[in-house]
Amino acid sequence: MMGHRSPWWLTFKQAKDLGGFVRKGEYSMPITYWNFVEAEDRETGKPKSIPFLKHFNVFNAEQVDGIDAKIPDLPTPRETKPNEEAQALVANMPNRPGIVYGAFPIACYSPSEDTVKMTKAELCVSDERFNEVLLHELVHSTGHSSRLNREKEMGGWHAFGSKEYSREELVAEMGAAFLCSFCGISQATIDDSASYIDGWVKHLKGDAKLVVQAAGKAEKAAKYILNQSF
Repeated sequence: MMGHRSPWWLTFKQAKDLGGFVRKGEYSMPITYWNFVEAEDRETGKPKSIPFLKHFNVFNAEQVDGIDAKIPDLPTPRETKPNEEAQALVANMPNRPGIVYGAFPIACYSPSEDTVKMTKAELCVSDERFNEVLLHELVHSTGHSSRLNREKEMGGWHAFGSKEYSREELVAEMGAAFLCSFCGISQATIDDSASYIDGWVKHLKGDAKLVVQAAGKAEKAAKYILNQSF
């Protein structure tokens, strides 16, 4: 939801039709709607599906005044128990990126902002998952040009699903698994990481060479975060 609490999005015209207006200075988000229409094939006379795309610029309901768009209640925050080893590890990471904690539905690392956007611990399903995801995103941050510069090796940050993206996900999750082990984080989280890694390995069609290379980069990333020499 791009940092917004509301899951509702609408175009400028839709907001106007509802009697509302987009606040001055607000920026829209581009979205793509795709679907298929049924048509008759001119050569065979048989029905066929034709794909189409439509592009829209939309605003979040929080950017619009004058409409009644109820924001869903957030999950009830749970009690948390910080992992002291993980806290110290994050606090002592050299040249650490910015970290913003909020009600983000999905954690992410933004290379352009050099910032990790992290769901608050009390909104995560467990303390272990919070720490594992945070460490995953911090490993991503080590690829920044000011750190280990994996983005140069990749030729930049690539689109979801590409081979380069898959390799970087392997690096991040392997590095997070190393760091979770260092912090004594539960076996269940490590088992989940193994399943996640296996999924990306299959995406790379089991290329053992890429897996070994990713493991080496993950070790470097983990050592960087731990401020250990290579």
